[in-house]
Amino acid sequence: MLAIVRRHPANLIWIVLNVVLFVAVAGLAIGGSSITVTQYYEGAAWNWMAGESMYTTTGHGFLYLPHSAIAYIPFAVLPNPWGDVAWRAVSLGLFVFGCYRFFRLSPQKSEFFNLSAGFVVFLLCADCMRNGQATVIMTATMLLAIDAIRRERWNLCTWLLLLGFAIKPLSIVLILLVGVLIGPLRWRLAIGAVVLLVLPFAFQSPGYVWQQYQEFGVCLFHTNRLGHETWWAQLFGMLKAFGLDVPDSIQMISRLIFAVGTLAACYVLKQKLDMNRFLIWLYTLTAIYLMLFNPRTENCTYCILGPALGVFYAEALCTRRWVTGASMLLLALAILGSFELGQYITPEGVRPIWMAPLACIFFAFYAVWVLGKEMQRRAEDRNLEIPGGASPL
Repeated sequence: MLAIVRRHPANLIWIVLNVVLFVAVAGLAIGGSSITVTQYYEGAAWNWMAGESMYTTTGHGFLYLPHSAIAYIPFAVLPNPWGDVAWRAVSLGLFVFGCYRFFRLSPQKSEFFNLSAGFVVFLLCADCMRNGQATVIMTATMLLAIDAIRRERWNLCTWLLLLGFAIKPLSIVLILLVGVLIGPLRWRLAIGAVVLLVLPFAFQSPGYVWQQYQEFGVCLFHTNRLGHETWWAQLFGMLKAFGLDVPDSIQMISRLIFAVGTLAACYVLKQKLDMNRFLIWLYTLTAIYLMLFNPRTENCTYCILGPALGVFYAEALCTRRWVTGASMLLLALAILGSFELGQYITPEGVRPIWMAPLACIFFAFYAVWVLGKEMQRRAEDRNLEIPGGASPL
């Protein structure tokens, strides 16, 4: 740790930012803050150990696979509030490490780059950390899986992806993308999925586990229903805030179309770009899709977008594109203050959730523009090559 700090003062600033964040959220947990979801994880863990039902039919409460409750048991058995504190410590530690590994994919990597990108991540993960959301650990597993792909650590990548899915199923988008695009992961993910399915049976009676799987399916139905009936910080929630209530069937078709489009884009990028750049775009497009098309995106879910937005912000600063950097920071601040600022400029009776998805849409358009420029440069570089692979003098 001391060696990292001595290398550059930016490292110390980044470490201090994360320490301040942890101290703040730990203080809230110790103080008994009501703005948290960990009580649902803790309740599910105790219900699992007691052989009782973990799910409701309201679309609220514990919404994840039984594996998530099992994973929370080590924190549930700790005395209050230290289970909450330990959960947040593990979450933030894994998340920061995942971001650090993800930042290394950029050609601009440096201590200043890490601090700049880390500052945006700090802004967008603070709310998620305060709530104790499982999104933080799930995002960490996604970032570390991306790094494992870079290093061709296929087994490690498989278990990281499956761990993320077990904790929170939103990582299914990245799992499906890499399962199609990356050959060495296909059979590993298939086998791992079977292992993941049967794993809970090793910790409880088969009848109880099967019952929980069935109740999870019912819970998933009501969760999705609630995602269409109330206000959420995604594309269709934003349109609803502007007075356009898109029918459920159109929403579903749109999600499928953009899912196929995201897969097609990632397939082309894998052929055209070097692996590091492809992996940055793979995560970025996954995050954008999740923010805009997940039925139950919340403001704190934008923690997932933080590492991608942070990379583009830091790259802009490192190449002295100050206007672009300022624009990326403005988008991050719009997401951060989506509710607090939006409530003053949102009509009465409308939940102020539209600023975050609108900022994400602007970021998506910027990402498409950058991608077009990168593809153009790659094409020009290939045109300059002499047949046989040599470069002109």
